[in-house]
Amino acid sequence: MGQVLQAWMISHIPGGAEDLDQLVCDGKTLRGSAVETEDGNHRVVAEVTVYARVLGVALAQKAYDTRESSERAALKELLSTLDLDSPEACCA
Repeated sequence: MGQVLQAWMISHIPGGAEDLDQLVCDGKTLRGSAVETEDGNHRVVAEVTVYARVLGVALAQKAYDTRESSERAALKELLSTLDLDSPEACCA
């Protein structure tokens, strides 16, 4: 479903994917997702999102558990799903 939505969003950019010259990345912690662990620490669910600046919409997002991963690792994994070398295939 995500790929279909991404393709639809790309089709609404004047000039197509070639005008996707700037992507914006952002990470957020999901409110209310904190759980205390047995060792007294907290784990939360967080999410990273890649936005198309020209459209003002999210192209892709990934949720992760902060105890198992980091924002940087989640973003790196998310960006690997986008073909950033070929604008036409960016969101295929």
